[in-house]
Amino acid sequence: MLFITQQLRRIPTSQGKVWELQSVKTVSGRRTILVDTTGRVLLEARCAEPTEEQQLPGFAARDPFRVHGGLIFTSAGGGLIHNRSLLDIVHRLVKKADRREICFHDLRHTCASLMLADGESLTTVSAILGHRSPAMTKTISANAVRGQTDDAIARHAQRLRDVNV
Repeated sequence: MLFITQQLRRIPTSQGKVWELQSVKTVSGRRTILVDTTGRVLLEARCAEPTEEQQLPGFAARDPFRVHGGLIFTSAGGGLIHNRSLLDIVHRLVKKADRREICFHDLRHTCASLMLADGESLTTVSAILGHRSPAMTKTISANAVRGQTDDAIARHAQRLRDVNV
């Protein structure tokens, strides 16, 4: 299980913006997420064995969160993985798949949409995402709901055709 209790936020200071570990913004943001067996095994392996980068001299000193147990995923130099780096990876994968460009946060929306399309309840999806209310999830995931209504109309139309045969 993953316990979501904190988040990294960029805070403006007189020396520029710095990363700070803070409590999540809302009560609903504080949550527990079940990780499937594959995810658990991968996370445990990542935490158990130091990577080549983590064995380099001075690596621990570059992890600003080592007092909190350290970061699970770091840059090659041992610091934070900048969100731009993750976005670059996502853009390369999207381009390779010949899909439209997306912003990084779209991954969260896609996850919600797929769960809703698979029949998960709005309440369940809202809890997983840490939204304040299912209404927020519904607003954000309106495209998935629209897709479901199209399917529902097609099923209903087929049912009516079957009755008239």
